[in-house]
Amino acid sequence: MASQQLTVVTRQRLLDLLVVEKVWWWGALDEVKFLERLYDLDTLEGDGYRRPTAREDIWQHCINNDDWPPEWVFTDARFGLSHDSPQPLLNFLAEMLHPVVRRDPVEVENLAKKLNGILTKDGFELYPTEYISGLPVYSGGPCASFHGVRPDMKFGSRPGAPQRADRRPPHLPPGREWWCGRRTEGVLCRRTCRAAACGERPESR
Repeated sequence: MASQQLTVVTRQRLLDLLVVEKVWWWGALDEVKFLERLYDLDTLEGDGYRRPTAREDIWQHCINNDDWPPEWVFTDARFGLSHDSPQPLLNFLAEMLHPVVRRDPVEVENLAKKLNGILTKDGFELYPTEYISGLPVYSGGPCASFHGVRPDMKFGSRPGAPQRADRRPPHLPPGREWWCGRRTEGVLCRRTCRAAACGERPESR
């Protein structure tokens, strides 16, 4: 069975969105600082002439000379964004939404919706997997997979949110294993729950 792929049409639509709406993928950083969050720029080769590493190559053309178009990274083979595997591109798009890269929560939310409006046509999406200072950190993958913390998760279920009082059924003896239902970093708890604040409906097993 063939692995799930991003089609050429979807990849072009994503690029068109960024170019037409002038969404600078590096956000509040510069190109070098953004890419070094995803790649080891000192081990990737440079231009093979004057600049031996990708770091020096990118700095020269994007910061010093500013003579590369913003979309250059999507066709540069060193970064794998046009390869058959969808994951490098999904990782790249998710990093664009990171709170360090984009600091306006409204901008992040709007951009995530636009990107997902394109990605979901091929069965992929960007989704929050954790929160930093109350701001979502995104990852990318197939829509059908379980992602943990979701944007539509109730506030009380999010990490760091105040939890409701324990609802352990009174007929269960202390220490009895039961379905806790609490989400801890996106994982459903199936352990012996002694927590004072479970926050979800328990069911005896």
